Amino acid sequence: REFNDKKIYNNPQIKSEAGKIERMFSMLFEAFYEALETGDTTSEIYKNYLDAFAPEKRKKYLDGTSNAGIVRDFIAGMTDDYFNDTFGEIYMPRKRRL
Repeated sequence: REFNDKKIYNNPQIKSEAGKIERMFSMLFEAFYEALETGDTTSEIYKNYLDAFAPEKRKKYLDGTSNAGIVRDFIAGMTDDYFNDTFGEIYMPRKRRL
């Protein structure tokens, strides 16, 4: 706990980026929520989360959890690198060679 407090929760370098991170969370939340609402099975929330459930567990989870809860669970399970990479894939232009 002491390590986390010093290196993460109270780290001035991280605190200075908090506003950006909050906006990233909001943008990813919206993207995944929309994917669930529209049934976009090409979204990361399906490919790298819901599709990993066994069919009977997936049905029970979907029936018992709101779309907002599903998105929350998915984002909460992301590593920092996966979060950043996924944000980049969704919102940043791809580099193209001409």
